Amino acid sequence: MMIRLAEEKDLLPLMKQLSEDSSRAMFIYGDIEQNGLHTDYQTVWIDEDDDRMNAVYLRYYANFVYYLFNDDFDKAGLLELLNSPDINTVGCCKSHQLPIEKELNEICEIREMFFCECREWDRLLSETPDVEMGTIDDAEEIAKSFSEISEFQNEVLTLDERILRIKNKIVENKTTIFVVKKDGRVVANASTAVETGVAVMVASVFSLPFYRNLGYAKQVVSALTHHALQQGKTPCLFYDNPSAGRIYHGLGYVTFDTWCMGKITR
Repeated sequence: MMIRLAEEKDLLPLMKQLSEDSSRAMFIYGDIEQNGLHTDYQTVWIDEDDDRMNAVYLRYYANFVYYLFNDDFDKAGLLELLNSPDINTVGCCKSHQLPIEKELNEICEIREMFFCECREWDRLLSETPDVEMGTIDDAEEIAKSFSEISEFQNEVLTLDERILRIKNKIVENKTTIFVVKKDGRVVANASTAVETGVAVMVASVFSLPFYRNLGYAKQVVSALTHHALQQGKTPCLFYDNPSAGRIYHGLGYVTFDTWCMGKITR
């Protein structure tokens, strides 16, 4: 078995295999679809044995995500990639974390989150009167509101950097955003972190503290979920906040796995 850089000849068979498990493979599929195999900030490796793909590994900036197709992957090779100084976080679903759980626990602080998807319309809100689709003109207010939410402070970005990132994703059609605006501010938000041809990852869900318990978070998630289903895509998300979980399950999201996110502490 060997780990090598992915090549163009790998692209179609790789994407076909990943599309068969669209939610679990969301980040890898979406990053390759949007950015290609290799850029200055993204690298994709194939773990193969006798022309069979055993796993795929992807670095996006300092984030590492992997997907195991079977149990015959190169464990030592995967751990070597993870020990690169360029990597500071690692993500995978629970069943793919277990084969290297002991080793990951030695270098990471692992956070486990409920992994959910929604395939039915029945429990979505029939009306979301306070919601509108976010545009590039909202980027600054969205970024300012982000800075007030403690859960989003683990990613160190200046306000200007966050504004630019939001604007770029909108311009490049890499995100869909729904917001609630009150008193000249964006007080609630839900957006897609990743979009592929078959699925979307719902993320960045918040209501500002003063505007909570008014149903705004539920409205923006419902609107974004409805939008994804209309496009024939499966919306998925993960959470570990019970209050957020009640909102998601109330809209018809169903837990199907656990997502593991490790912050490397080497």
